[in-house]
Amino acid sequence: EGQLAVGTVVMNRVASPKYPDTIEGVLTQPYQFTPVGSGRYAIALAKEPDPSCLRAATEILINGKRTGPWLYFRTVNNIIQGTVIGNQVFY
Repeated sequence: EGQLAVGTVVMNRVASPKYPDTIEGVLTQPYQFTPVGSGRYAIALAKEPDPSCLRAATEILINGKRTGPWLYFRTVNNIIQGTVIGNQVFY
């Protein structure tokens, strides 16, 4: 559910005029996604994808699934209101 929500945020940003119009552009935009800045994104790209990630990507990219209207997510902090999935709030 969380992977689908993150994928939804990325694709909602691709569709928004406020953000780059490609997945790579959205993901690598400065200061947006912590794994990119920390280097974990590059490490993940070099590995074999996890089956649950492939399922989520298929649902998002091929089947067009979106689970909400969100453009943002972060760790739950009891300040930002939104849809809580796991330890993330999507808004």
